[in-house]
Amino acid sequence: SNAALSQNNALKQLQAHQQQKQAAAVAARGAASAAPVPAPRSVSDYLGFAPISPAEAAAPSPPNEDIVNSFNYIVNNLSAPTIQKQVQAAKPLVVPESCSWIAHFLVTGRVATQPKYHNAIFGFVVGIKDPLLTREVLRYSYLMSRELLLSEAVIEDTAQRTKLKNLGAWLGKMTLKRDKPVLFRHMDLKQLLYGAYESGRLIAAIPFITKVLDGVKESRVFMPPNPWTMAHLSALKEIYELKDLKMFLQFEVEQLCSNLSINIADIPRADHLKNCTPPRVPSSGDFKTDVSASQRATAAEPGVSGPVSLAGIK
Repeated sequence: SNAALSQNNALKQLQAHQQQKQAAAVAARGAASAAPVPAPRSVSDYLGFAPISPAEAAAPSPPNEDIVNSFNYIVNNLSAPTIQKQVQAAKPLVVPESCSWIAHFLVTGRVATQPKYHNAIFGFVVGIKDPLLTREVLRYSYLMSRELLLSEAVIEDTAQRTKLKNLGAWLGKMTLKRDKPVLFRHMDLKQLLYGAYESGRLIAAIPFITKVLDGVKESRVFMPPNPWTMAHLSALKEIYELKDLKMFLQFEVEQLCSNLSINIADIPRADHLKNCTPPRVPSSGDFKTDVSASQRATAAEPGVSGPVSLAGIK
């Protein structure tokens, strides 16, 4: 009958459609299996800056022995009352051929390990008024910071994290205190923060970033409500409110807010974690307990603050 024929045709069409779907699914699986597997992200990918090249890692060649000895004597006798005297003594030694060595010597031999002399060294470098020396000092400051942030030792080694924190305070003086920005091409602090979350390096990144931003307190340009500063404080607040973030990392954020005379509750909370991948391996340095990734990714509700309490590298 016509009804039976129509039903038979409909059945055949349905079967043909199902066969097409199955063939398409098989083809899709084949294409997926043939597609190249993306390479895992490296730490430098997470943090947003390139690995240290051999050329960058190489120490600069020292100038002649007389300059080396004279500069060592000057720096060893540098103190707040003697800055101007030592600046005048050092100026003849600061020539293009010696600037890289002097900058490397100051950053690796003094800045990273002797924070109590930061003010004297800052006054000394600024007082010399040599643009090349200033650029080289900044270059080696960023370079050593990158090297420490990329190292595995910084996660476990307190001494390496202390050096990194000292470098952060120094960078804040050399940039924000002088009303100079931290340029993205040198270091993107927000990408560093969120990349450190994803790669389990908040233990190193938060103290470093907060020390850099601490330079704002002596700036005429970057004090809140400066938009650049507020954007970074908002990002820090989002990380601050993560579930089970270690208290000493929360304290670093609180201390920064106190130094900038801003209440953390008044800082708008950023919303970038939704674009981040929670770390696959729990980092005991970042969080108090090994909560699951999904729990860790869930921060407090917007507007609700967390608890408030007030390098083998030479």
